Amino acid sequence: MSARLDAVQVGAPPGRLSGWMIAPVHFNGFAGLPTTKDLAVHSPEFSCFGHQWEVAMYPGGGGGVVDSEDGFVALWLVNKSAEAIGVHYKLVSKHPAGGQDIWGGSTSTMRQFSNMYSGNACFGHPNFARRSTLMNYLVDGTLIVEVHLRTNKPGQQSAPFVPENPFLRNAMLDFGDEETADVKFEVGGTVESAKGRRKRAKMPTATFHANHYPLRLNAPALADMCKPGDVSPTTISNVRPEVFKHLLYYCYGGKIGKDDLQSDAKDIIDAADRFGIVSLKLEAE
Repeated sequence: MSARLDAVQVGAPPGRLSGWMIAPVHFNGFAGLPTTKDLAVHSPEFSCFGHQWEVAMYPGGGGGVVDSEDGFVALWLVNKSAEAIGVHYKLVSKHPAGGQDIWGGSTSTMRQFSNMYSGNACFGHPNFARRSTLMNYLVDGTLIVEVHLRTNKPGQQSAPFVPENPFLRNAMLDFGDEETADVKFEVGGTVESAKGRRKRAKMPTATFHANHYPLRLNAPALADMCKPGDVSPTTISNVRPEVFKHLLYYCYGGKIGKDDLQSDAKDIIDAADRFGIVSLKLEAE
C-alpha cells in the first residue's frame, strides 16, 4: 500500500493568476510627436496591483540597451514604485477597423520588475512597430496603447519553503517493516457466526508485523492484546487479513481509499469498533 504526498508545484498553478487588468494609454497627436532618437514621451503614472506604472514611448526609437531599427517606435513599461513585482504583461495597439493587432509582451513568463531605483524596472520593445504602420492605427489622431497586466493573486505570491512536520511520513516508513517491528499478528483462520456457536469455512491466514507505539496511540484495545517483543504472534480471528491491513495502515497515519471504505464498510466498522479505532469507525459509517 502506497502513500501519496502533496503535489509539488513548479511555478504558479493554473487558476492562481489574477485576471488581466487593462489600462488604455492615449498618445494624443501621435503624428506630431518628436522623432529624435532616444527622446522619450512619458505617459502619466497609473496604478495597478498596488504599484505605479508609466509607458515610455520613443517615437524615433531607442531608450534601451538594444538599439531600435530605423523607422521603428520603441515602447517600454516602467515600474515607478519602490517595491519590485512580478507580472505578465502585454502592450497592445488595436487596429481601428478591426485589422490585425500589434502587440508585444510576456504572456507565458512572469517578468520581475525591480523597484524604480534599479536598472531592471522596465521591460519593453525597441522595435514595437514601424512608425509608418502605426499611423494607420490612429483614432482621431491618437495612438491608443493598451497595457495588459496580471500577477499572482493576493496571498499567493511565492513564499519561503517551510518543511512540514516529518513524523507521519517517517512513521509510514515503519509500516510493514519486519526489521523495526516489535509485535506480530496472525490474522484469519476460522470465522465464527455472530453468536459464536456455528463455524464457517476457514479463511486464509496472514502474518503482519507492526510497531506497538502507533497501536497504543490509535488502537488501544488492539495494543492491549500484545506486548512488544513477544516471540509468538497474537492471533486475531473473525477479521479478514485485507481488512486488518487497512486498520494497521490507518494506525500509522495512512488514509483508506474511498472505494475500499465503501466495499468493506461493514467489516471495517466492526473491526474498528472491536479494536478501539473510533475515528475510523465514524469515517466508515
